[in-house]
Amino acid sequence: VAAVLQGSVEAQYKLAQMYATGNAVQQSDLSAYKWAFLSALSGNVAGQELALELEKYLTTGDIAAATKDIQTVLDVLKENKTKDLESLTEHVQQRKEYLNEVNSEIDVLLGIPVIETKPVEKSVEDTVIPSAKGIFNKDDRMKL
Repeated sequence: VAAVLQGSVEAQYKLAQMYATGNAVQQSDLSAYKWAFLSALSGNVAGQELALELEKYLTTGDIAAATKDIQTVLDVLKENKTKDLESLTEHVQQRKEYLNEVNSEIDVLLGIPVIETKPVEKSVEDTVIPSAKGIFNKDDRMKL
């Protein structure tokens, strides 16, 4: 079930099959439809086919109830994905900071002077625009 709520299309389809056949769960066309439809939303063709087949046995009220349940599951999936993304973003930031520290230590060991840099704000005037006269600005010239 955890894989289903993490958005695994295969797990959603397998759960739909289980509900459709009553394998290890109580048979329920409504639950099977819900999970088949969710897998179909992610491009699972077999899920789409199963949902269309099950739809024949459901009333309009059943489909409306399934739609509410599907929206709830989609909201949970979105929340889970958002949390995963935030966690990954934080992890990437921590790794960047660690790599910067390691690079600074390597620079010290190699005798390379450590230069503290600050973000530079560029204005439109600082932008180099290619022209027939060249592609460099005055700051790119060598100093004697």
